[in-house]
Amino acid sequence: MDASSISHPAATVSVTACDMFPQRAVASVVGLGASGAALLMAFISTVVGYVLKWTNGNYAPLFVVCGTGYLAALLIIHLLAPNLKRAELY
Repeated sequence: MDASSISHPAATVSVTACDMFPQRAVASVVGLGASGAALLMAFISTVVGYVLKWTNGNYAPLFVVCGTGYLAALLIIHLLAPNLKRAELY
């Protein structure tokens, strides 16, 4: 994996958190997101191994899933925060 595939999602998450949360909460939000992403990646790497085993090394299903990842992320962001307003924390 190259550095761009790691740094791009990290930058995107950081910028979204900075736009949506007050300054005092950004570090916590990014930390929780990074922890969740690390746990998800541990699960996904296992799934990738099984998919490659089941498909005899065919990467096409993985590319389809990865290609739709941005659209799924965009949909999730718009479902969770339809107006992309700054969170009100008290």
